[in-house]
Amino acid sequence: MGSFSSMIAGARVLTAAGELLDIDAGDPDLLNAARVSLGALGVFTELRMHVAPTYRLHRKEWCVHIEDCLSHLDALVEQNRNFDFYWHPRRDEAQLRTMNVPGEDPEELHAELAPREGVLKEHEDWSHAVIPESRGLKFEEMEYMLPTAAFPECFREIRERIKQRHRQHVALRVLCRTIAADDDYSARSTAATP
Repeated sequence: MGSFSSMIAGARVLTAAGELLDIDAGDPDLLNAARVSLGALGVFTELRMHVAPTYRLHRKEWCVHIEDCLSHLDALVEQNRNFDFYWHPRRDEAQLRTMNVPGEDPEELHAELAPREGVLKEHEDWSHAVIPESRGLKFEEMEYMLPTAAFPECFREIRERIKQRHRQHVALRVLCRTIAADDDYSARSTAATP
């Protein structure tokens, strides 16, 4: 699944000139412009979205060394419906999170990806109950998006800088997740949220 904006199938926009503009897949350039316009084209009065029927997910979380995660990143992304990980700088480990349709979990994981101290969390429910996490802690974050092919090298440079200069000050983990490419991009993207 791509970004939220990639799910927009059409829209009705009220322009600054006061005219109503209907946008749909008949004009793909305009539709893509609307998806990322942030209001520059006008005020959205209607959105038509691509949606999927409700489904169940099996969520599993466990920790491994960060290098083991990075070494098998492509397989983790390809073999799971949803995959992300938290990097914990002070422990230099990754907390892996996979979400798959029940019964469709990968059959075999590389030995390096076996849970170091057992599974931390695991549950199955409807997707709307499994995907989001409730957080009572207030925090500020930044998000960066880059092509998946560039992610490992970029992440390793950030990791080294944090370990060498900022490790004693970094209290929060860094979330790294993948999403499908938008229509006008040729490669899947990886988003990192410190």
